[in-house]
Amino acid sequence: MNIILIILISLSGSFIFNVPKEHNLIYTPQFSIFVLLAGFLLGWDIMRHNKYIGLLCILMSFGFFRTILANKFSKFYLFENYIIIITGFLVYYNAYKLNLKENILKWFLIPAWINIVFVFIQKFSPNLLYFIQSDKISGIFGNAGFTSMFLGITAPIFLKYCFYGIPFLFIAIILCKGFVGLLAFLVSCSIYLYLNKKINYKSLLWLILSFLPLLFFKAFYLSEIKVRLAYWVATLSGIMYHPFVG
Repeated sequence: MNIILIILISLSGSFIFNVPKEHNLIYTPQFSIFVLLAGFLLGWDIMRHNKYIGLLCILMSFGFFRTILANKFSKFYLFENYIIIITGFLVYYNAYKLNLKENILKWFLIPAWINIVFVFIQKFSPNLLYFIQSDKISGIFGNAGFTSMFLGITAPIFLKYCFYGIPFLFIAIILCKGFVGLLAFLVSCSIYLYLNKKINYKSLLWLILSFLPLLFFKAFYLSEIKVRLAYWVATLSGIMYHPFVG
């Protein structure tokens, strides 16, 4: 690791690369090295706690490094996604540095309930939310897909700290018509119930009822499923072509 770090530091002020469609040999290559170095240092420190997450962070930074140099993607979206991903790793890093406990997650019930209330108001009384420039259900996130996904992954928190809120959570996800959010709800509930050995007739009933909306939104879900599957197949194809940067 020390050797790799020395090499990256040395390159930080001397790396030159001929980036396609660019005439500047310094700015973009130097920025790509900065991205690689930042991701490497963060991943290295994370590996002390979780080697798999740390390695994922290092591989992620290498993927961005290679993509920047290849110049085959919009830098605006590239940097935007990099900031989002590196922020996720920083949250994980600070969570274990601050020695946060599991019960801190219960506070995610606050934004979850706010989004649930907004979804219900947008569905049944949209005129109350005149300040939201949207005639569709979007929640606080302004996007139905993001809202349903966020609500879906909060399902285990509801199961543990607010079980009677599950019906409202589930209905809000259905109102958002988010297939990925519904999938996140089902998977996260199943994993939580399995790990905590709480699978009983009530839990199974909830999971069975979760599949019923697929019958009511059949046309919508089939079209979205096809799109999602196309993305997943393309991603798997890229991974098979190149395991690290595919």
